[in-house]
Amino acid sequence: MNTEERLEGLKKYLGPFYVAQGGHDLPHVLRMERMFPEIAEFISGVDRVEYELAVWLHNVDRCEGLREEIKAKTLPVVLLELIGDSLSQEATSRIIQAILEHGKFKDGPNDSPVLQALRLADKWDRIGVLGGISGFQWLGCKMPAYEPGHPFGYGSTAEAELGKKGYETLYQNFYRIIEWYPIFPLIRELVERHPWRFKHLLFFIRAFAREVSEAHGVQNTVENDIEKCLGPYYYMWAPK
Repeated sequence: MNTEERLEGLKKYLGPFYVAQGGHDLPHVLRMERMFPEIAEFISGVDRVEYELAVWLHNVDRCEGLREEIKAKTLPVVLLELIGDSLSQEATSRIIQAILEHGKFKDGPNDSPVLQALRLADKWDRIGVLGGISGFQWLGCKMPAYEPGHPFGYGSTAEAELGKKGYETLYQNFYRIIEWYPIFPLIRELVERHPWRFKHLLFFIRAFAREVSEAHGVQNTVENDIEKCLGPYYYMWAPK
């Protein structure tokens, strides 16, 4: 079986496993897959087949139907079995490393092109209304949308870890996405090409805040939060 056949077979096999799972689902994978031509303009040297394999495999650990197998064998072993032997050992290692490390916040100096591309595409897919609702898909039954008495505030956007306090509402989670714009130059370049994506995300957050403010009779301070998050870039996105 050649590489293309292996890739197509893997897509058919994994598709049914990517059911609704909080935004880490089949539509997310398909959107990222279609990004390749543009992502490749930003990440030099990224191979299309490596990228597509990484995209299709990057959330298998969230697939309910594969969790028992992953638990029994470990994620790297399952990934190795799914990729098979149609690629070189070096390419296979790059893909597995990309999947295991794509959740890191920033690129490292030795990150491969496929890891950089996967990380960029994963972030870019959250810029827009689809990104705005992703937190509600993933955490809607685990975390409040906002605190009624004090719904606003731009604070920690880190995910809670042992001994560390992270964001506690889905409103705060919005800023985890917005702050990628001032932090990552490539996200700014993508937004420059597709400004409507960022406009939609900000409109969504502003509309959400307006409804919350009216519903509870509290002052709407969403613009303070957006300005604090965007810093020197706020003037570009302030209401006209």
